[in-house]
Amino acid sequence: MVDNSLCFLSGYDVNLSAPQPTSYDIQFSAFGIPVRISVYFWITAFLLGYQFGQAFSRGDVGTSDPRVVVIAIAVIFLSILIHELGHAMFMRWYGFSPQITLYHFGGLASYDPGFSPHGASYRRAGNSTWARITISIAGPLAGFCFAGLTFLILVGAGYLSGRPPLALELLRPGNEVLGAGTHAIRALVWIILFINIGWGVLNLLPVYPLDGGQIARELFLWFNRVNGLQYSLYASMAFAGLVILFGANFGDSFLVIMFALLAMGNYQQLSGGNSFGGRPW
Repeated sequence: MVDNSLCFLSGYDVNLSAPQPTSYDIQFSAFGIPVRISVYFWITAFLLGYQFGQAFSRGDVGTSDPRVVVIAIAVIFLSILIHELGHAMFMRWYGFSPQITLYHFGGLASYDPGFSPHGASYRRAGNSTWARITISIAGPLAGFCFAGLTFLILVGAGYLSGRPPLALELLRPGNEVLGAGTHAIRALVWIILFINIGWGVLNLLPVYPLDGGQIARELFLWFNRVNGLQYSLYASMAFAGLVILFGANFGDSFLVIMFALLAMGNYQQLSGGNSFGGRPW
């Protein structure tokens, strides 16, 4: 499913925890933060990359451009890693030891909120409302900065023709905004902007446990410590319902299924199931 319907969930855990480590996982450190890439991440990235390849295919309907598939997998990996690093950097700023997992649902930046490790680079009041809001918004903001940097590079390299376009115009596949450039460059630019702007905006919707839902929850609790959690879940389900209606109206089955699952998780938590667990990003 392509054209404003693709999304790879990142920054949070949707009822399912990250998979257990396997011998096929890739592990490394990024800016001193442990990163683990589950083998399942590549499977989902390939499926999404194949759909991006179909969107840019020059052949028959149903075919997928293999070059675009490879480009899309690389951009998906880099974009989700940047998103999670945004969360993780601010976790470390507030004195915690974060770790990042890329898995089949996208990415998860997590930390143990019960202690502040010895030797952490930065120490702040990480358990405050505004600290948690900062951590939540840092992921999408990192993606927006990556998209902005891409846009500036395009301007400097002379790939943009005509008047400066709106981001939404750049998000439309097959647009004529880009001037000179190969098919691969057009695909690369569109995928970078679509993932980091489109998915970033979707992630900021006030639906728990998306980043926007995390922010909304903290604000509700800030205004009402007694019933704020309950009110935030009601609001989350209401917004999820609106997205479901939007997706159904435009025939976007992905949005319908995704936000139906999120709404069900919210309902379970209201019912006392606490299905989401701690405070994942």
